[in-house]
Amino acid sequence: MVNNLYFTLKTCFMEENSLVSVNNQLFHAISAGDDLPHLSKQEEKEALENANKLSLRFMRDAIRAAGVKSMSLLVHMAQGGVYALLNYVHRRQMKNKTKLLSNIQDALTRFMYLLKDDFTGYFDHSYSMPKPVWLSVKEKLLVAIGPGEDSVFEGMEHELVDVVKNSLEEVSLHKIPNFIMADYWTLLLEKVRTTLPGSGNTTLRAIFTLIAYNFNSGSFMQYIADRYMAALPQTGNALEQWNSNLLHLNRVIEVPGYALFTDHRSCKQSLTDLMKMEIAACAFTKEGEERMVPKPFLNYTISVPQLAMFTRIQVEAGMLETDNITDLIKRLSLHCSTKRTGNVSDDSLLRKYYRTDRATISILLDYNAKMHNLLKSYLV
Repeated sequence: MVNNLYFTLKTCFMEENSLVSVNNQLFHAISAGDDLPHLSKQEEKEALENANKLSLRFMRDAIRAAGVKSMSLLVHMAQGGVYALLNYVHRRQMKNKTKLLSNIQDALTRFMYLLKDDFTGYFDHSYSMPKPVWLSVKEKLLVAIGPGEDSVFEGMEHELVDVVKNSLEEVSLHKIPNFIMADYWTLLLEKVRTTLPGSGNTTLRAIFTLIAYNFNSGSFMQYIADRYMAALPQTGNALEQWNSNLLHLNRVIEVPGYALFTDHRSCKQSLTDLMKMEIAACAFTKEGEERMVPKPFLNYTISVPQLAMFTRIQVEAGMLETDNITDLIKRLSLHCSTKRTGNVSDDSLLRKYYRTDRATISILLDYNAKMHNLLKSYLV
């Protein structure tokens, strides 16, 4: 495979006079197998000098020399060749690390970035990164994530730092990320760094920044969901809290064109759907609870003190029989309401049960007189 690449790239970067992008010695050094050629200091110097000539000028010379009409084809051929060579050098370095191979790897890496930066319109950014290039980028990203004094998340919740770090590990778990992914991570951490200075909850501002730049990692969204769940009230209905959460999330403005996973739903949309689902569940629960609470069917026009006194009269006159006044009051309060206060509190009704005042007694005497007259009229 390496020999095929050698002939392909040599054709692409054809030697003309003294112009050469990558000389034969460089390819021989890579493709020599386990028997690395013994180069004199002068030969090694010439190899590295030619390796360092991987530049824009030599790309243009190669185009003229090879007669390649398509810039896109040339860049893609060069990108694919350098990708394979870098991975091959990396495997060789894992077995036997040498200064020559390290220098060749550095020169090829510089050339790869030259292609990416100076020919960005032709460069295939969706192409997987060479493994040694990704490992170098990943190492810098891990330092930026932290923990540590150089971390962009310094002083924030450790759980958030762990989630971001684990997400970075996950993206390269099964395959090497492409250049788009690497650029996204670099920009994302820089945005977190520049957004955080100032007052307020830095963890919360970091979270909103990650959401704005569509950090749609599954573990991150699960972390957000768990965080919201932990903040819910221990008692009562959580509807108001979820509505407040959704209001804050709606204020996050998504930056278009950014996503950790371009083929996944956006982070904000996923969290919005989660909150709407919780809101619907809370509303359903609240409606069910309201239906389960019995509605009063005894609607009195008298006040709570008058109702309490009236109940006491019925008990003490023998009209109502009970062994437990408190239990009677609780049952009565569930089914009674007054015109002035609406639903009746059992605590309030019980407190007023043993309390007497002249005004309450006077009003009840008036009602008693009316009832007395009504009873007499029924005898006719």
